[in-house]
Amino acid sequence: MYMNYKNTTEELPEAHIGFVVVNYVDENGLPISGTSEGKEILTTVMDVNGNLVGTKYDTTDHKPTTIITENGDVYEFVKKSETSDPESGELKEGVSTVEYVYRKVVTTYVDENRKRNQSFRQRNEKIRKIFQSTSSKKLRKTKKEIQRMYTVKS
Repeated sequence: MYMNYKNTTEELPEAHIGFVVVNYVDENGLPISGTSEGKEILTTVMDVNGNLVGTKYDTTDHKPTTIITENGDVYEFVKKSETSDPESGELKEGVSTVEYVYRKVVTTYVDENRKRNQSFRQRNEKIRKIFQSTSSKKLRKTKKEIQRMYTVKS
């Protein structure tokens, strides 16, 4: 017994795919990376790795309020770049890039007379040198000096 099958080929519609990446930059447009709340923040993060055009996306879960770089610099969120794609919406075909801009935070410490004090790093370096060069008996005397260096007046 022979069966006659027709070989038919049905064309499927072309799939239109979209991607969303998030970039982190400083105010000069230079890429930054580091950590935020214990999570690693890379210079570029893939928010949507290929999905159908028209699917909703939202990158705000990839917008930390602060980023601490490897060298200890702290950056705070400022804005979404003017040239950025929307941070949420519907996927369009191709790659959408959302760019978040961060500003370096500069902390100024003041002494008890409200005069500008040394930067945090300079004070830490000074304390490290004190501990390396001072015997344990003399450290008690320097305790007040160390406390004074870390007193912040508002």
